[in-house]
Amino acid sequence: MTRGHGTGSAQPEVLLHAATPAAPAMHTDLTDSTPTGLAAHSRFFQRLHRRYGAELALLPAGTPVLKRMQETLQALRTRGHDLPSALRILRQLVMERLIRLDCEAQAPLADITRAVTELAELALDQACLQARQELDARHGTPCGPDGQPVELWIVGMGKLGARELN
Repeated sequence: MTRGHGTGSAQPEVLLHAATPAAPAMHTDLTDSTPTGLAAHSRFFQRLHRRYGAELALLPAGTPVLKRMQETLQALRTRGHDLPSALRILRQLVMERLIRLDCEAQAPLADITRAVTELAELALDQACLQARQELDARHGTPCGPDGQPVELWIVGMGKLGARELN
């Protein structure tokens, strides 16, 4: 588009308004698996709906928070998914919800980034617990110099635990 006002050039405001489609209606039912609204224009969002349409309703409506994510993870486990699979599916369900909330301006950015942080913390906590159980079964419980069991730690480089994901 041209910004000039020389001979034969259109007014920039006219060009900008002509190129901007009318905003689609907001999608308010966050448990419906039919992609609509601005988020539906994302191919990634469309793929999530094709692949995980049956699971989308497992994540309660609204902004994903830790308690809801834990409940959804448990529901996925109850459906027979092992922990790694359940965590992958949970990540996709949360991403779908966050894309929708963000694109349709239904949640502040702070809520979106907090949800991503809580998802990361939940996934790391669950993966660490499973790794600990597997390692204990294979090698025995690790003990410190005093003979007491010691915990596994996750050392995060960067923003882990800083609540700054953006």
